[in-house]
Amino acid sequence: MEIIKKGNIEQVIESRMFECKRCGCVFKAERGEYENKMDCRNDIYYLCDCPTCGKTVYQSEE
Repeated sequence: MEIIKKGNIEQVIESRMFECKRCGCVFKAERGEYENKMDCRNDIYYLCDCPTCGKTVYQSEE
């Protein structure tokens, strides 16, 4: 592989919006604050702990 122009990973900031079904909290999490997982069908989903009640909130990739 030949790199023509090197990228800057620091510029890649992905944020995700989550809504907790338990307490109704809506929050935005930055990369590093949430995890991404893949299920057996190769679907990607994201999970993050609610900052209000601590419940793990799941979000599918849209």
